[in-house]
Amino acid sequence: MDYGQIKMRLTRALFSPSPEVILETTHSMIDEVERSGDDTTFIKLLELLMGVDMRKAASRILVSVIFNFFVRESLFMLDIHEETLERIGRLLQSVSAGSLSNILCYWVVKRLLRDGAWMGISSEKLASLAPALYIFYLSYRDKLAELPEKLVYFLSNGTGKYISTPLMSTLVQKFYMGLFIPKYRREIIEDIIQFLISRSSRIIYDSISEVALSYALTLKTLEDYEAEWNINPGESGYHSFFLDIFLKTANLIAPISNKKLELLLSELIEFAKTLKKMKIETTYRSLQLTRITNIYARNPPVYHKFSRSLQRYFCGPSMWLAIEILVERSTTYESDEAMNELKKLWMTLGGERADIIDTVIHVIGAFKK
Repeated sequence: MDYGQIKMRLTRALFSPSPEVILETTHSMIDEVERSGDDTTFIKLLELLMGVDMRKAASRILVSVIFNFFVRESLFMLDIHEETLERIGRLLQSVSAGSLSNILCYWVVKRLLRDGAWMGISSEKLASLAPALYIFYLSYRDKLAELPEKLVYFLSNGTGKYISTPLMSTLVQKFYMGLFIPKYRREIIEDIIQFLISRSSRIIYDSISEVALSYALTLKTLEDYEAEWNINPGESGYHSFFLDIFLKTANLIAPISNKKLELLLSELIEFAKTLKKMKIETTYRSLQLTRITNIYARNPPVYHKFSRSLQRYFCGPSMWLAIEILVERSTTYESDEAMNELKKLWMTLGGERADIIDTVIHVIGAFKK
């Protein structure tokens, strides 16, 4: 295999993108894996893609498209053994490729689910694919996967490999268990609340409490939305903290449920409106921009219902980040909703963003044929 030639094609695809160049590059990589028939070529090409400089949003979007289709097509041509997973695990530990690592794990798990091959893999190797759960969570509305309970348990046990803070790792593990195994939800909600109580008789207003409360509230909305918030804006000295919890919970619910997101956004906006009427200042955080963008790109129909109020009390979405998310949804889990939103943006945006969207739409269309 001529890696130099493939690298040149990849560079050309990123610096002079067109549907034809992107498709040629992706198919050349898939063809190399098919010709070799082994995972060595596959791993080397993964390293090439995951090592690309992705500081520019346009590059991240284009690489994610090539990566998605390359990984999806290649994996279903290969036999996946424990040795393959061990090599993938080492690759994930050696590179910092963010969403690409999550997507790789997702497609590996999808491949193992196809013929029940996961049952012949050790729990330790399955744990190394823990980032897959993040993508399965994000695809909840678009393509809900019925994951075997035992597999969820093995995958969630691996969160500690990728999340350095033990407390945060435990919370993420509990969230996934509650999300994908409904019978555990109420028990997990109670566990999280007990964890908060064990830290202090009063809420400690820090990032751990924010995550814990948001996870508990998200799981509770899936069980039943009759939640009593009991927040009195006039008495609280932590308005920004509670506003962040509302917003983070809405952010978490966006990929899961339209109805529950509508209910929560209504309360979030009412809370923000009350604070403004009382002339209570809240701290603007950059995370608000990311969370508003996530709500928009993960659930455009609901976002559009509340867009004016959200922009009035918070901010509008970051368009480059929104395009990244919509492209991920369109490629990774074939979301028609995301594709329709991309087409709307293509008609309203101009310049480089419109060109990138146009290229992506044509590439996705070619792979669907």
